[in-house]
Order: sequence, then structure tokens, then C-alpha cells
Amino acid sequence: MLNPSLAVNVFTNTLNSNKSFKQKIANKKVELNIDSIPSIFAVITEQGSFQIFYNGDIAVIQPCSCTKNMIISYKITSQDSSYSRTGKIIIPDVNQTVHIKSFQTLEGKMIEYLEQYDAAIATMTKLFADKLSAKL
Repeated sequence: MLNPSLAVNVFTNTLNSNKSFKQKIANKKVELNIDSIPSIFAVITEQGSFQIFYNGDIAVIQPCSCTKNMIISYKITSQDSSYSRTGKIIIPDVNQTVHIKSFQTLEGKMIEYLEQYDAAIATMTKLFADKLSAKL
């Protein structure tokens, strides 16, 4: 399991760098609560209790089947508090499986998985920003 604060940092940095989203929420009070964020993955080997083979792979690193979607609750209030909107937005997990083939190291593939994990969280954050912007 990954430390969820890693994903929260990627989420926060991606959202803060989204200029169009910042313009949409200007002059509004925005409260976000991350209810769920993907943070569990599994390494499955030939020797493991789950024998999964993909094109001759000797192991795979994949999001756990118990991986959660990104779920964010929001509350948006106008600057003068004349209106308020609340809701939840669910973004499906877009993390990808990483295959480990013969003569490849688990360490190298873990780095590859973590890099794509950061990119997946950033992509999910952008999708969230787009969905929330559409509701404004």
C-alpha cells in the first residue's frame, strides 16, 4: 500500500497548477474532501498464489482489484454566501498494470509503476477539475 499523502500531494499540485480551473472558481469558496484515492497495488509472481501469465511475463505489478476510484466531495459557496452547491464526483482509477519480463528487475519496474501512478493521479485530477468546472 502506498502512503495516501503521496497521491494527495499530486492531486493538490495538479489542481493548483490548473489555470482554467482556478479561473472558474475565482471569487468562490471551495471545500474539497478526498473520500477515496487509489493507493493499493499488488505484485503477482509465478510463485504466488495467483498464477497470472501475460505474454511470457514472469510477474506483474497491478492495481489491486480492491483499488478504489477517486471520490471527491465538494462544497462551493459564492463569495457573498448567497448560494451553495455540494456533491460528489467519482473518477475511475486509470492506473495501468506493469509487466515484468525475464531479465528485468522488480526495483526498476516498481519505479516505472510509481511514475505511471503519479501520472494517473494527475490525469484523474484533471478529469475531476473538468467535471467540477462543468457543474459551475
